Amino acid sequence: MTETISDGAHADEVRIVYASWPRRIASGVIDFWGLAVVVPILDDHGERALAIAALVLAYLWWLFNALLAGLNGQSFGKRAVGTVLVDGDAYSPIGARRALLRVLAHVVDSLPMGIGWIAPLFSRERRCFADIIMNTVVVMKQSTATVANSD
Repeated sequence: MTETISDGAHADEVRIVYASWPRRIASGVIDFWGLAVVVPILDDHGERALAIAALVLAYLWWLFNALLAGLNGQSFGKRAVGTVLVDGDAYSPIGARRALLRVLAHVVDSLPMGIGWIAPLFSRERRCFADIIMNTVVVMKQSTATVANSD
């Protein structure tokens, strides 16, 4: 989905392209691979100590990616699929604190039987519940470049 915005001060209109659900899922898989794949495999093979170490590293990777997304808009996953996490109004990076709070807000996406994770399929701005709570959107990279160039 796309949206055209204009702040009135500039004659140019800016085209915002919201990230598709498959791109958001691919980004999440890259960012959270350790939690979803590595730890259960190690634990199933009796490597409990190694699984715990992998779990700790996976959480650190997850937090690192959240910080990257907050500081420059892109975690490793978002960079790989060409998306950017931005403020829902200013279309600029949201900062480290808000990014970490957004990670916590993802709990809300999971609570009602995971419905928040598929909410982007039904939202005009393709937002999950955490995005709504934190007033963030995930857009295609070229959208933010266009917004930055319009200033």
